[in-house]
Amino acid sequence: VEGRNGFSAAAKVGQPIVLPPPVTNQEPFDLRFETASSRIFVVGGEKLAFRSAEDGTLRIMADLPERSVSLQDHDSGQVAPCELIASRPVWKGEQLCVRWTLRQRDGQFTARPTLGYFLLQPLDRSGVEIGTAAVCVGSADLPGQPLPTWEFLIPAWPGTAVTARVQGWITNAPVTADGAESCAALLEKQKTDETWQALPIPNIGWQIRHDGATLTLIERYDITTTEPKVWTDLRWDRSQASHKLLSIERRFDAAHHLFVQTWTFDRDLAPADIAGLQCEFTRLDRLRAQGWDTASAMLLPVASEKLAIQPVPVMRR
Repeated sequence: VEGRNGFSAAAKVGQPIVLPPPVTNQEPFDLRFETASSRIFVVGGEKLAFRSAEDGTLRIMADLPERSVSLQDHDSGQVAPCELIASRPVWKGEQLCVRWTLRQRDGQFTARPTLGYFLLQPLDRSGVEIGTAAVCVGSADLPGQPLPTWEFLIPAWPGTAVTARVQGWITNAPVTADGAESCAALLEKQKTDETWQALPIPNIGWQIRHDGATLTLIERYDITTTEPKVWTDLRWDRSQASHKLLSIERRFDAAHHLFVQTWTFDRDLAPADIAGLQCEFTRLDRLRAQGWDTASAMLLPVASEKLAIQPVPVMRR
């Protein structure tokens, strides 16, 4: 393999060659095996293999980093007509980018669901859980895609977590909030009450924190639970606001019975900014009861910053 700045590497068949991370959007590499050669352009995250075709020519095949999982009806357990396709998570700056696509098994048109929910638990190389699970909730609204597609950016993904264990569900139920209140009113309530009720649900108390450019909402559970019960969406008039949202981080800590949601903006929030923010609370169990669950947990490898080309043995006829 030969590339930019005099890069050159060789390996026996079956041994990987690790390429340096691309600097530009696309970079050329020349691959040679015996008398065969080819030029490819990489952008990062690809996995390629040498394979011999029927006519004896050498081809470079792309190993697409995707996984699929079946869906089943939440109540009946019957297999759903759709499946969920997960792309391999990749890094975008300091955030981990995750993407899922919904596809009809028979190839027909796939209707866009109203909401998707995904719980990602970081795992190390031994399969041991690291830290708390990341929660992604939202609509499949990634533009320019032929199928309904979700894309989320996860801040603070552990650097030693090489795999994500994913479980989730999707729904076509109308997404309507079960309750709403202004953030200013909630912060005033927090001054006198250690925890308060956003919705009349037993065994759950809420807390809210404002610290500079961040707003954090905490759900505390008095009982053991394997997933969050209520999702909070932060609303404001973006056409009038001068502050911009940089990231949303949702973390579920089953061991300590906590669901923490943090919104980070590009500058400190002034009282006038807080006055324009509203929390909308939606019961996830109500939406899930009308949806499809993943039939099993899905393990997704997390892409490293380097690109590996792993050749497979080439058989000559």
